[in-house]
Amino acid sequence: MMETLMRGNLPEFTNPNAYQMLEIGEYIYAIEVWEEGKKLPQYVLCNKKDLFIHLGMIKWYGAWRKFCWFTDGIFDDIVFDSKCLNDIEGFLDELNRMYKEGEFNK
Repeated sequence: MMETLMRGNLPEFTNPNAYQMLEIGEYIYAIEVWEEGKKLPQYVLCNKKDLFIHLGMIKWYGAWRKFCWFTDGIFDDIVFDSKCLNDIEGFLDELNRMYKEGEFNK
């Protein structure tokens, strides 16, 4: 499990084509994706047991000026309990804190 999402504990975000997989709870991976020309990463949320089951995407939502979670809408039968939702919420909180503190600009 990812203990914290502090800048010092993650590999440097220098390669725009680099991907890294972060654990954000007992059942979920966040796969970091950098699109060419974008200043901020996006994260594809996947089931740990089957990486082909995409649970949604976390990306910057300019209208609200924060990272938000978007469901893929591909699967109708995805079920979350409060633990899974709390893990996603904690990950969003850390990303938004990092943005506010300018950690993506380093």
